[in-house]
Amino acid sequence: MEPNAKAAPASRPARLLAAFGGSGSEDPRTQRRTEVAAARRTQRRTEVATARRAQRRTEVTAPRRTRRRTGWGRVAGCLAVALLLAVHAAGARQEAESQPGTPAEAPERPLDLPFTFDGPPAPVPPSVVSRDGSGRATVRAVRLAAPLRLDGRLDEPLYDTVPPISDFIQVEPQPGEPATDRTDVWIAFDETTVYVSVRCWQDPDRIAANDMRRDGFSEDDYFD
Repeated sequence: MEPNAKAAPASRPARLLAAFGGSGSEDPRTQRRTEVAAARRTQRRTEVATARRAQRRTEVTAPRRTRRRTGWGRVAGCLAVALLLAVHAAGARQEAESQPGTPAEAPERPLDLPFTFDGPPAPVPPSVVSRDGSGRATVRAVRLAAPLRLDGRLDEPLYDTVPPISDFIQVEPQPGEPATDRTDVWIAFDETTVYVSVRCWQDPDRIAANDMRRDGFSEDDYFD
């Protein structure tokens, strides 16, 4: 080549290749931009992947925490309901005990009597009478939590919750035979009083009462 000869200008494809990094003599600024862009893309991908993993963990653990909270919530709800029922039962029991003629809580077995007696064994609650084959009977008096009202109405709780003593027999005119009319008897007591309540089912029009003297039975109808 001659000394004064000029180099031929580079072709357009060669210039484009050099501009986009295809040439070995790449511009340092272009290379820096490429590296920065690649680092940003990598960082962005890492952030997106990390966010997705965190979201996935939250979606998996949230139902577990919800189930645990729900379980404890059910336990707390059951305890609250049980407490309310206990309070309500205590209030109802206290209110019932304040009503006249309310029976006290009966023992689950007969009391150990300090004496012996000639008759059938004591009845086991809630029974109030026991009989043997010879017709003898042993009755149980019911303890009251509140005294009876002496008004002749027999409408206290005693008469609804305690079975009566019944199935009496005749003295006259046919001794030992079943009574012709039903009679119900309750025996109760409190700290100061023994109560004997009687409900007679006989037709009032058939009651004979000729002798009005005290303890005078004669031929009248009476309960003994």
